[in-house]
Amino acid sequence: MKNICKCIVMTFVFLTFFGKKAKAQDPHFSQFYNAPMQLNPALSGLLQGDIRAVANYRSQWGSISTPFQTMSASVDMNVLNQMTKKDLFGVGFFVLNDVAGEASLKNTQVGMSVAYNKDMNGKGNHFVGVGAQYLFVQQSLDFTKLLFESQFNGEFIDPDMNSGENLVMDNFNYFDFTAGISWAYRPNNNKSFYAGGSLSHLNQPKVSFFDEMSERLRMKYTFYAGADFKVSRNISFIPRAVVLMQGLAKEINVGGMIKFNVGDNRGADDKTSIYFGTMHRWKDAQVIIMRYDYGNVGFSFSYDVNISELNISSKGRGAVELAIIYSSNVFDSKRRDKILCPKF
Repeated sequence: MKNICKCIVMTFVFLTFFGKKAKAQDPHFSQFYNAPMQLNPALSGLLQGDIRAVANYRSQWGSISTPFQTMSASVDMNVLNQMTKKDLFGVGFFVLNDVAGEASLKNTQVGMSVAYNKDMNGKGNHFVGVGAQYLFVQQSLDFTKLLFESQFNGEFIDPDMNSGENLVMDNFNYFDFTAGISWAYRPNNNKSFYAGGSLSHLNQPKVSFFDEMSERLRMKYTFYAGADFKVSRNISFIPRAVVLMQGLAKEINVGGMIKFNVGDNRGADDKTSIYFGTMHRWKDAQVIIMRYDYGNVGFSFSYDVNISELNISSKGRGAVELAIIYSSNVFDSKRRDKILCPKF
């Protein structure tokens, strides 16, 4: 059964990335709010301090195939503080590497983002922003690990037989563009709200391992929203939602977390906290989430419990995700006290 499942997964991967009429979704994280550079370039530099660094790791489908693994790292900051006063001009940099299946289908991205968030009321707590992102992307595949029906010799699949497939290139490169808008409002330390959207693959780059290079990457639409409500001195409720649409693919995530301040200085500014929560990915998975913040560092863990038809093979075992988030004020400590940004 496991070998059959592997064949199904490999067939899915091949059709997704090589099929003439196939549709696909980009690699992304269940903890989308912990991957700001992948969510929306307008979030670059939109933070309480002036620098943020994030590392993400995701492994999925290990129960039925070679695990699909996604890793990324990013850093973003707000700059030109003396010139922009309470406006936020942000820049961000990130790298992402996604490896899918036994044929090591790789998607490697290197990107840079710029954003400008305008202070709407002069108080440093209400921002509307725009952002843009420029990416260099390489996709590659190890063709030697692919097996085809034409290699069946009557008894078994023989990898030494000629497959007859016209697989010309094992890698290709392209440039990609994303644009986004954001809104954030934090009236006081007890509550904040944010929303935004981005449009990826504006140039619809050509993607194909074949000579004709006829396939174009479809644009992806991302919409998200969230809030942070303090329900007592030491407890906060943090609802979140995101919708992703790309071609015929659609993903909807809705859920939230409860935050408990557990440090010695409990209250609105306490930096020692634990979180518990869940996100529901419509018709696909229930995501269980835990997080621990200590000082300027946050450690987040999530597990996807598969609830789609694939759970017959996966037995509910979906994906593991880890995120490490660091944010701090390095350059201008006085300015930090004047800016109130939502905490994503």
